[in-house]
Amino acid sequence: MKFELSGKAQELIINENVISHFYRHRQIKFWHKEAGGQLFAKIEKKRVIVDLATGPHRKDLRSVFGFIPNKKRLISEINQLFNKGFHYVGDWHTHPQDIPKPSQLDINSMRSCFQESTHELEYFIMIIVGRNLTNDGLWISLLNDSELIDLSQHNQMNRKS
Repeated sequence: MKFELSGKAQELIINENVISHFYRHRQIKFWHKEAGGQLFAKIEKKRVIVDLATGPHRKDLRSVFGFIPNKKRLISEINQLFNKGFHYVGDWHTHPQDIPKPSQLDINSMRSCFQESTHELEYFIMIIVGRNLTNDGLWISLLNDSELIDLSQHNQMNRKS
């Protein structure tokens, strides 16, 4: 998947292996628990290439309507993968919906992560994986302290919140 970031002269590319990873963890059955993890990218001048999605992990707290990652594991992943040239750029998780939408908790959580992390990024990426296998089954957005930009195929509008 490729997105041109208007006004930024930059592209966001999400490689197929990452999309496949998301789809393997969809909540297809009513008893399936939420899953999630982190997104890592190679950053070039004009391109952010998301080439790795981690998680879920055994020590994550998971339920049908909730996901709390193991923070110790997250920090360890960031350090290990940074040493291999990958930059932490955001998070992903599943929702038990055909067409997912972020909750206010999802948005607040990613904003906190953005504010508390040491980085030089303009935005973090938040991806929510629904049950549909079409593009409608993915909510893809950029966010920072004050802005939420929906890149999803089903809603190409930019919005501030």
